[in-house]
Amino acid sequence: MAQNLLAIWNIALASVGERSLASTSTTAENVESLRLLNETWTRGRGAVSYVLEQGLWSFAIARSAPTVTTSTAAFGHTFSFDLPADFVRLVEISSTADMRDPLLRYEFETTKIYADSSIVYLRYVSSSTNFGGDLANWPDSFLLYAGHWLGTQITPRIRNEVDHELLGKRTSELLVSARFKDMARGKRPWPPLSPGSVDHEYIDFIIDISALRRST
Repeated sequence: MAQNLLAIWNIALASVGERSLASTSTTAENVESLRLLNETWTRGRGAVSYVLEQGLWSFAIARSAPTVTTSTAAFGHTFSFDLPADFVRLVEISSTADMRDPLLRYEFETTKIYADSSIVYLRYVSSSTNFGGDLANWPDSFLLYAGHWLGTQITPRIRNEVDHELLGKRTSELLVSARFKDMARGKRPWPPLSPGSVDHEYIDFIIDISALRRST
């Protein structure tokens, strides 16, 4: 199912007991809820970047081989690289194109990566409209999470009697569900990781399980 902005916003409105919109245009829909949604959607780096940052989503992963921008001794590393403009979150970093040799020593600083290798390959969550920023690529499970998260952001300013705590718990459950469904579509590590492994790609799931256990 191809997703669009109207579908996401209407999920958000349903989660707080508001009527659906027929359009995302402020000229066509002169209602307070539309103004709140538009404000939340564009706040900071935008709602898309925020929800994408919450997981290592397979539908949003891009690859890049950034070129060395300077040679430097900063942070004890020899080389620096500019992060891609659409970079949201790191998935893997390697000194080889097939990603078989993980780069173990590197540092992030603002919009740069510092490393000892003069060649760096990245797999990362991207907000580009060719990847995670293309709403048509969002699976239904992720769409539901994103819509409910928007609902948690607008509900303090909606006058309906919404159970804020219940909405927040439902949003967390939808995030866990979306992450596990996305993980099922991805590759399996070999050798397999134990549930207690503090691995870059699986730390989200460990945190989620712990959080849900505390809420029951």
